[in-house]
Amino acid sequence: MTNYVAGYNMPGYMPDSEPAEFETFDSARDNIVFWLDDALESMATGEEKDEEKESVLKDAIEYAKKQTDAFSFTAAGYCYWVTPAH
Repeated sequence: MTNYVAGYNMPGYMPDSEPAEFETFDSARDNIVFWLDDALESMATGEEKDEEKESVLKDAIEYAKKQTDAFSFTAAGYCYWVTPAH
């Protein structure tokens, strides 16, 4: 049974893929943390260091980890969200 969906996209655009479905809020939230962490790691392998974007992503990871109910926020040019399934 799907209770939550999670995803991310550029504001104003549809997601590149279907939102992920999860049975629990914690699993959905952890998925967002995974994608934020992945974006942060991708920056580490890039040629140009962007300390401001790195700081925003680190703050977003900490923010997402603290959430206990549906949420959405924008960080580093993307909207990240978890919402109850309908």
